Amino acid sequence: MNRKNGFGGGWNPGMLRVLPIPRLGQASGPVSSGASEPDLNRALAGLSPDEISDYQAWGVPEKTLFFQGYQYLAVASAKGLHRADGAAFDGFFPEGLSTALTIVQIAAKYIPSLGPLSGTVTDLTNLISDGQQNTEPTAQGAVQKYRLLRDRVAWEMANAGVTVQFDIVGDDPANPGVLYQRTIGDNRVADLDAVYSTLSPNEMYRLGKTLEESYATLGVPFQRSLGAAAFPLLAVIITAVVAILGFFYLFWNHQDRAKLNDATITMVQNDTTLSTVQKADILKKLQDSNSFFSAIFGELPWTTLIVMSGIALIALFVLPPLFAKPERSLVRA
Repeated sequence: MNRKNGFGGGWNPGMLRVLPIPRLGQASGPVSSGASEPDLNRALAGLSPDEISDYQAWGVPEKTLFFQGYQYLAVASAKGLHRADGAAFDGFFPEGLSTALTIVQIAAKYIPSLGPLSGTVTDLTNLISDGQQNTEPTAQGAVQKYRLLRDRVAWEMANAGVTVQFDIVGDDPANPGVLYQRTIGDNRVADLDAVYSTLSPNEMYRLGKTLEESYATLGVPFQRSLGAAAFPLLAVIITAVVAILGFFYLFWNHQDRAKLNDATITMVQNDTTLSTVQKADILKKLQDSNSFFSAIFGELPWTTLIVMSGIALIALFVLPPLFAKPERSLVRA
């Protein structure tokens, strides 16, 4: 492969470790040594002048974190894909939304008997709705908008001597809807591994938190106000990542503190309109759904976290459509 001194003014292996992301999964898939050069003008065509200036100023850390952040969003928000072996694949965010909806729909049937907890059901319903209507399309919009730039940055890395391995998340025209892994570069072992589709929800959540910390170290926090930013393109990526993390945190923390699960189980067990088989089926759904969130968070010391009412938490974390209404604001709880 032709070497160019163009990856942030030159590259050496140690530079990729300036802002490390833990290696969590095992990658597999076809290896392609080399890749044709993606057209730069085409990759930049859909970007704003500020975003183009942002990209043009990037060095190794910025390109590395863009690539990792993009791949994280692509995998986390993926929906309706299938792997090369035919197995269905949804990212952990759509899976989390669906799982949360199951919990809320079961609890909602008992709102008249839940007393003060009926407000918790309403709060969680609003949180899910915000995730479906704002966070999910925003993440998927960023993935679509920056896909060609992802291809360009991957090529720049490989052309500078960095072998990169990453997920192709259903966007290969020759294999639409297929999730598989690609490696570009001369080495059989990747210098930069961005294969995230093999990670568990717990690993995805922790990786997202590591990304947030790495972006902050670089000076790119998520944007509470979506006005001008020092890193406008990178800010969009990390803001969408934080929004996904925020959904999981808010849903689990509020439901857990309110003891909604315990109350719903009691209601189901005491429901005389349900047969034994029906009760067992509903309780199994509740158990599976809550296990999904429990596997992400485990036994966290909630008492050490900021304790706020559920409605305040939800009100503080409103993700605006990043590409439609920039005048709105995002604030993380």
